[in-house]
Amino acid sequence: LASVKYPYPGFEIQATILSNILKGHSLHPVGPVMSGLITLFLGIICLLILHFMSKIWLQIVLINSLFLIFIIVSVFSFHNGHLIPIMLPIVAGFLGVGSQFYTSWHIEGQ
Repeated sequence: LASVKYPYPGFEIQATILSNILKGHSLHPVGPVMSGLITLFLGIICLLILHFMSKIWLQIVLINSLFLIFIIVSVFSFHNGHLIPIMLPIVAGFLGVGSQFYTSWHIEGQ
């Protein structure tokens, strides 16, 4: 029997899975080239934001907005049947931010 939160009994879930397999309704991952381009784009945009924006609060707002927009686009593409990996681009963005902070700290220290 189903719980109150999820109205489908077990056999309905299995029937839906079987129907999706037979009809070919599955998630289609983006290719490695597109994934690499997304990762590169997000990393470069983070570096450009940090390089050209001088106020730290503006940098934080813009980078967080960029990550939020990327996650929203990933969720909408997921609902349309496309699977965009989100972890690698977010890590690339954080590595870009970290490298820019380290570079500016190291240059300023001299």
